[in-house]
Amino acid sequence: MAPAASGNPLPYFTASGASALAFFPLWKAAAIGQSGYEVAGATPFQKYWQAMKPPWRGSLVVIGGMTWARAAIFYGSDMGSQWMRTQGFGTALSSTVPSLLVSVFAQTVNQPFVRSSIMIQKPGEELASRTCPNISMIKHLCATKGPTSLWLGLDAAILK
Repeated sequence: MAPAASGNPLPYFTASGASALAFFPLWKAAAIGQSGYEVAGATPFQKYWQAMKPPWRGSLVVIGGMTWARAAIFYGSDMGSQWMRTQGFGTALSSTVPSLLVSVFAQTVNQPFVRSSIMIQKPGEELASRTCPNISMIKHLCATKGPTSLWLGLDAAILK
């Protein structure tokens, strides 16, 4: 049985931050690969090592987004589940509904930043060299493709 949920969000943020930091190179390698570019290296370890190297375009936004979203999902799921049980809801609903609602919320809030972070991973991307590359990319997307383009891919993100 899982330990009781803590009303203190700090452990959730600490664990989520450590996880986000450790998995950023994997995210970066996947983002580059999904963009149609190859990550150098013959073995998975070599690819991970390459992804750890600079440039770290948008890394603060990615790690920050991963951290708050994971912490919110785990903390919100635990707190929501406890609340639903005290209101008389069954175990199945109490363990499912809070995590789904908080996950959809977190993905929706993060999607513009995820999209901009992936786009600035493209080698040679001019906007990646700006002081705030994510903000620059978000402005560029809004100006060229419209504000709704920031949520392109949200359906797949929610389904994962």
